[in-house]
Amino acid sequence: MEGKTYEAAGVSLALADSVVDRLRAAVESTGTEGFGAFAGLYPLDDRRLLAATIDSAGTKLVLARKAGRLRQIGADLAAHCVNDVITTGAEPLFFLDYVVGHSLSLEQVAELVEGAAEICREAGCALLGGETAEMPGVYREEELDFAGACVGLVEREDLIDGSRVETGDGARSRHRRRDRRQPLARTAGGPRAGARLGQLGATGGLRLAHRPGRERGGAAQGLQRRHRDVRRRSGRRRGRGARDRESRVIGVLVSGEGTNLQALIDEGLPIAAVASNRRGVRALERAETAGIPASAFELDDFESREERDAAMADWLAVRGVTLVVCAGYMHLLRPVFLDRFDKIVNTHSAPLPEFPGAHPIEDVLAAGVPETAATVHYVDEGVDSGAVIVAEPVPVREDDTVESLRARVQAVEHRLLPQAVRELIS
Repeated sequence: MEGKTYEAAGVSLALADSVVDRLRAAVESTGTEGFGAFAGLYPLDDRRLLAATIDSAGTKLVLARKAGRLRQIGADLAAHCVNDVITTGAEPLFFLDYVVGHSLSLEQVAELVEGAAEICREAGCALLGGETAEMPGVYREEELDFAGACVGLVEREDLIDGSRVETGDGARSRHRRRDRRQPLARTAGGPRAGARLGQLGATGGLRLAHRPGRERGGAAQGLQRRHRDVRRRSGRRRGRGARDRESRVIGVLVSGEGTNLQALIDEGLPIAAVASNRRGVRALERAETAGIPASAFELDDFESREERDAAMADWLAVRGVTLVVCAGYMHLLRPVFLDRFDKIVNTHSAPLPEFPGAHPIEDVLAAGVPETAATVHYVDEGVDSGAVIVAEPVPVREDDTVESLRARVQAVEHRLLPQAVRELIS
């Protein structure tokens, strides 16, 4: 049988080499050396170097999407980037991702990012965040791509650049070393990736955030550049009197049962309206029983998500809503909605940013960590990437199942969410 080649598949290795050769002069004019390796190197000081790489998932996404295995592609991309950094002898520090396509769904983005997060946890590498983009004029329908970048740190004496390779040298496995760096199996007080980030900035004068641990609230507020308080329009929510604080300013977004909505209702919070992306859900019944205006905005009723989110924002705004609470709402909100309100908050059943995505309880149990958390955080364009407002640890028991752990986390959420919301409107 005839062997398969890159060229036969439409990929030209010769062109790739030509691109490197053509760009070499321009790139090296900026001070770069060794252009064309798996990871680029940047001298941080006389003793240490940063190693950085970038990659994308490519055409395998076509098959993975059809097979429902996007999570594996997310893991594959993160592993590629981590491995590229490791080829220099560097320890991976952090990873960033980028999801782009014709149109994106929450489920697809969540699967990709959750897969990447799984590898980052294994590698002791912080997933700092990422970006999403929809480009219907560039990508075909159902087409998407996933890209990522990883940065690591290597001592100059540990650098692997081929200069010390001699005849007879052999390869040494890194598995044992990486096993010692499993970040989620460490006892409290052990070294973490955040400690390496702190060391990185110690002599270079860099202002870097430590990787969040399981402390209450974490360090996400220091990492998040799109904090809702920073983005709000000038003049809003300033100088409110006691009467204004008691006005009905809360809008709640729901998708299902609505137990967090019920917790807000039971606390007597001033809820102006409840909106859902699905008709006939129990949460809408809870709102109607409490005498709260409620309406459904199903995606099929609109030309696009932007149109749906704009209509939903308009409906909430005319009812006086300034604070939006996502209580089990299962769609990513578009900028046309996000930019309309002072603050938008959400709950999550695990620590952030360690366990983002649609399956936090399953991810926590799979990681074998000693505790999860009930987390209240701000909402931005990303998947659970907004700044943490408050988080309360919830121990993981040896006999916990997904159902038992979820029930205990939800019990904490039902107490924590109303407290956080009341504080935000005070």
